[in-house]
Amino acid sequence: MLRAFWYQNVKEKAVERGFGEENPLDSIYQNTNTVFSTTSNIGFVNKETTYLLGKASDASSKGRSRMCMHRGNEGEVQEIFIMLNKETNRPVSYHTNKDECLVVMQGTGEHIFPNEHKIIRESLRLAPLKGREKDKQNYYCRINRFVTHRIPIKSDKIVII
Repeated sequence: MLRAFWYQNVKEKAVERGFGEENPLDSIYQNTNTVFSTTSNIGFVNKETTYLLGKASDASSKGRSRMCMHRGNEGEVQEIFIMLNKETNRPVSYHTNKDECLVVMQGTGEHIFPNEHKIIRESLRLAPLKGREKDKQNYYCRINRFVTHRIPIKSDKIVII
């Protein structure tokens, strides 16, 4: 799987950075070609994990990948680090049993909120806090359950938590 290829390169970098043989990257495992999880009590995202997700999203026909930081789907909090390519075709979605919030870490996009007739009733421009070009770009967004939404990507990739 992709992790084996990725891990060879990352292990050397981690040792150079002082992790030693007790490497926290060992806690990352691959569920599918695009979904990764951590078994660590301390979840983390760094340059190496971002590289992993980038390679996975590039190789995916869906143009996306994610790192799940939570333990199981039953938890009240679902923390997911997501990378989406510009070509990602994300359909309009909504959640019935949870609210959603996101923070933009890298890239730009637009969060659109269509009504039941697919007419956009509101939209938010998305960009990371560092590097926002205009005050009207948002780096954080919270969506209540049952609110339909979609994120068209404007940059090559967007990274959200």
